[in-house]
Amino acid sequence: MTQTKTCSCEGKSLDHFLQPAILALLATEDLHGFAMVKAIGENAMFHGTTPDSTGVYRFLKKMHEQSLVTATDVDQEHLPAKRCYHLTAKGRMCLASWRRTLHAYIGDLARFVSALDALELED
Repeated sequence: MTQTKTCSCEGKSLDHFLQPAILALLATEDLHGFAMVKAIGENAMFHGTTPDSTGVYRFLKKMHEQSLVTATDVDQEHLPAKRCYHLTAKGRMCLASWRRTLHAYIGDLARFVSALDALELED
């Protein structure tokens, strides 16, 4: 069965917000990758759309290389070890920067939407 891709104009493809979503999750608890994918999909901003797990793991690798997160392998009985991620102090600073950036975007988006409303587009 083929899955149709959602157009980004519908607001359900928010891959650019994966990094702050991951950082925010790790600010509350250490998690392994699959748990993050599931939790991100449950975030209201993602409208129940589960992100591409490959993209999440790509971000985790990049954030690990940037020292925003650390990773520890946790042994499981009769199963492969899970890699558990932890937010570093540098990662907390990055998340705080994201918060400031997103607050700035709110005003910018409000002005942009007002300009679009003035165009009287058909719904």
